[in-house]
Amino acid sequence: TRRARVITRAASGALHLHEGCRALPPMVQVDGEELGLPKGIVRPPSSDALWEWFVATGRDARDPDPSWADVWDSAAALAAHVRADPAAVAGKRVVDLGCGLGVVGLNAALAGAASVALVDREPEALHCAMATAQLNGAEGVSAAVSDFAKTELGKGDLVLASDVLYDARD
Repeated sequence: TRRARVITRAASGALHLHEGCRALPPMVQVDGEELGLPKGIVRPPSSDALWEWFVATGRDARDPDPSWADVWDSAAALAAHVRADPAAVAGKRVVDLGCGLGVVGLNAALAGAASVALVDREPEALHCAMATAQLNGAEGVSAAVSDFAKTELGKGDLVLASDVLYDARD
C-alpha cells in the first residue's frame, strides 16, 4: 500500500522535502534570499543529520565529508561578489570547483554565465545543488562528480572555488 507523505514546515522555517531513504539523505528547503537564491536552497537539515544518514546507510566507509551541508562564509561572500559584479561571469563558461550546495555557481548562472559546471566529490551535494538550480530557474547548469585531480578545468573560462582548501585543525 502507498502511504501519503505530508510536507511540513519545521519551527525553523525549513520545508521538509524528504525524510531520507537508502538512496537519498533527508532534505529540506530553506530560505536562500540572503544568498541570492530567492526560491530557496535544497539541503540536508544539518551536517549532523547528514553524517547520521551516511552511517545508517553504510556510506561512512567511503570517507564522506558532511561539511557541504552548510553554506560556509567564504561561499556566501563569493556569491555576493558575483551578484555585485555580474559582468565578471556574464557569457563565460564557469566551473564551480568543490561546489557543495552550489551557491556560488548558481549565482553565476543567475548572473548570466553561459554555462556553469558544478563539480564536487560528493554526489549527494550535487543532487541538492541541481535541485536548487531547478527551483531557482538557473539555466545552463550541469554537475559532475569528481575530485580536483581529475577535473578538466580547461573547459571553463573562469574557475570559482570557496572553502576548498582548509586545515581541519583551524
